[in-house]
Amino acid sequence: MNWDDFDAFCHVVDDGGFTAAANALDWPKSRVSAAVQRLERGLECRLLERTTRRVRLTAEGENLYGKAAPLFQRLRDLQAEIAASTETVGGRLRVSAPYEFASHHLGAVACQMLERYPQLEIDIDVHYDPVDLVDQRYDVVFTAIEDALPDSSLVARRIFHLQRGLFAAPDFVARHGRPVTPDGLATLPVIASQDETEWLFHDACGATSSVNLQPRMRSPNAALRLQAAMAGIGVARITATYCERAVLDGRLQRLLPDHVCDPLRMYALLPGRDRLLARVRVFLPTLTGSGSNGCTSAAVLKATSGIAPGRRPGRHSSPGTCAGCRSGPPPRAWAHCHCGSRADAVRCRPMARCGTGGSRCARPSSGRRRDRRR
Repeated sequence: MNWDDFDAFCHVVDDGGFTAAANALDWPKSRVSAAVQRLERGLECRLLERTTRRVRLTAEGENLYGKAAPLFQRLRDLQAEIAASTETVGGRLRVSAPYEFASHHLGAVACQMLERYPQLEIDIDVHYDPVDLVDQRYDVVFTAIEDALPDSSLVARRIFHLQRGLFAAPDFVARHGRPVTPDGLATLPVIASQDETEWLFHDACGATSSVNLQPRMRSPNAALRLQAAMAGIGVARITATYCERAVLDGRLQRLLPDHVCDPLRMYALLPGRDRLLARVRVFLPTLTGSGSNGCTSAAVLKATSGIAPGRRPGRHSSPGTCAGCRSGPPPRAWAHCHCGSRADAVRCRPMARCGTGGSRCARPSSGRRRDRRR
């Protein structure tokens, strides 16, 4: 069996489709499709459900992706580290990112790289609207993807899936009451970003519901939305990493903990097929290996919910993320700790920090994962 076929399959999942995977691999699209089909024949199972708009993982595909993807990603990171060690990391690294992501995930990484590489300079621009990576001469552009990735000549690399929840101030809850279903939000003032028209939820039975928004306040600035929520203006949907301190201090409370919001998917857009500069090759592994997205944020969600963060409720056969996992809830079945071990959300818990800077999960010493389906 060809290892390139496994890599092609992982790229299709990571990059959001066959066209994007072909761009990332610098392959013809037909070659990527043939590789996945060959892998499915070899494994005698269907890994992807293909539609005209997008591809979805089957249960077998989720299992394979969860085990194979971290191995290939580690190999890519190792390749980047070795290549960077033989080159001078210098020049000006130009990065663009949304405010919320930049303020909570890029600062520590930038300082770490500037200390490590004396000849490096870094520009971090904050944006709300889409930017043109090529025309504006950025090395990396971070963007949040709500749906499938659009076809593009750029290479998109998934960085984080940031868990989101609904939060409100305690005095707001005291005045307006605590909603028990998403429909209860219809009578409450909400705080939303500029482009939000509805919020989607997944309940404990796996059913999806939506709420149309008529926000009392709109802003693309996450800091303003957070301040408004803490001031009791309304209910806000916020990433757990961003409001973690306010929740732990008691300034915000989680609402509708049994109704899970879709995570915010963060991708790094890179210039097409050209060989990446050394400063870019070391930047992304430093970011994904820094633990900068906040290990404890998942615990903030878990503490107020009967559903493990990152785990879509109602799908008991699909584990999610451990409360201590560095990278937050991934969109696939298995989550991986920063130390590389596989974690079952139902049965693992955060333990001591591992040597690479993330948290380590305590996995069961023996026994197979229980099949919760009846």
